[in-house]
Amino acid sequence: MRGFLAFVQFCVLIIHVIGQDVIHPKLKTGTKPENPGMRLRLMPTGLAYLREFGMKVISQEVPRIVLPSITENVDGARVTIKGARIDKYWAPEEYNLDLHPPNRFVWSMNQMHVRSTGQFQYGLRVAPASSPLLNAGGLFGRLGSTILDTAASFPLLQTEAEVSGTFEALLGEMSMAISVALSSTEAGAPFVQIDSCQLAIGYIDMNVRNTGILTDLVINTLKNLLTLRIKPMIEQRMCERIQSIIGKDVNRIMATMPLHVRLDQQQYDIIGSTLDNAGLPSGRPGVSKRLLNKQIPKIDTSALNFIQNLRNQPMSIDYRLITSPFIDTGTITMFCKGEISWLGRGGTPFYPPDITVPLPQGAEMIQFFGTDYIANSMMYHAFQQKFLEMIIGPESSKQLSGMLKTTCDSGFCLGDVLGELGTAYPNREVEVRFSADKAPALFFEEGKATIGVTGFVRIFVRGNKTLGPKIMVRFEDD
Repeated sequence: MRGFLAFVQFCVLIIHVIGQDVIHPKLKTGTKPENPGMRLRLMPTGLAYLREFGMKVISQEVPRIVLPSITENVDGARVTIKGARIDKYWAPEEYNLDLHPPNRFVWSMNQMHVRSTGQFQYGLRVAPASSPLLNAGGLFGRLGSTILDTAASFPLLQTEAEVSGTFEALLGEMSMAISVALSSTEAGAPFVQIDSCQLAIGYIDMNVRNTGILTDLVINTLKNLLTLRIKPMIEQRMCERIQSIIGKDVNRIMATMPLHVRLDQQQYDIIGSTLDNAGLPSGRPGVSKRLLNKQIPKIDTSALNFIQNLRNQPMSIDYRLITSPFIDTGTITMFCKGEISWLGRGGTPFYPPDITVPLPQGAEMIQFFGTDYIANSMMYHAFQQKFLEMIIGPESSKQLSGMLKTTCDSGFCLGDVLGELGTAYPNREVEVRFSADKAPALFFEEGKATIGVTGFVRIFVRGNKTLGPKIMVRFEDD
């Protein structure tokens, strides 16, 4: 009779498996392919850190700017500047990071100052006393009779005199505005692009050495050269340097960021975060776990331990952006796919749910919002790979060792509910084998995580050899 019942149960199981969908029907309602499985929100505190980080980069990079040698004819004199560099930088007194929806921010700085030093050569062409240039009121009008007397006493100076020395220029009250657009690459990595960079120098003050009686003349000439050529060159070089840092260095770093990460190689416990008991306010509920430079605590619940054990399998989570980052309510939000699959191959036959996340609040740098899609995609692929077939015995944990027996030493054990089986096989260990015939489904409802599981539990009695199955129980999540 017992064998006949087991045969009937087996036939019912075969008919059920053939006719059923291995996906819970709720996983196909209220979902869209364009929905994110997870969201990352950069909060005002994180934006402030980004602003300070940018200031640090500017402070490091501006002194590295090197200017090329320049030779120009200015006010009738041939002037050469070489070895010019920026040797000191004063950080801006005012700086801001302003967000402009949908995907742009402007980083502005005011009241910056830099000091530039270098060497110069000043070639002065002196005309004879009869030259009309002396009476033209231009450059040589400043020297007046001094130049006439000098030219008469020293004939060699009637052709050209060269003065060389060093200069020191202060470029003050500089302002800069950088417009940056946020987007994503075809591969799903974040990408930033500078739309515009504007830099303006308020004033130039300078000092020269080793110029003798021509000091004032050289200073005025160098100021003209700095204003005409060096000033726009510094403005251009600083913008080019920043564009290089953001457009090349930052994007190169982001392009090398792994977009598929194995669960056992993650710094944060994404699964534990997703299963944390914090429901979202509306829509099909999800979970919010906020990060502030700390490890997310793991869920220590026996009902969910099998999910945590899947972290040791070659399952990968997909961090690819499904759309460009966007700006909303003073934050920057990124939509990530959030799919967990076998070897990162994807192929989950359902989509993330529709959810509504709360408005930004709190002092966290980053907020993480995970939907049940993260865990459900993982459990679907675990089911496909037969990772949900488990054997539980007394050796599985210390808490179960006293329970999985046919005879109770003290307290509760399975012998209390096995009835005649416990009497027929006294003092035996019990082995429980679980086999799922449908992918388990996780749902967040009213701030709690519930799991629906469909499958078989078979109970075996151990002895010299394992006997059984002695009891076979089918259960469904309904």
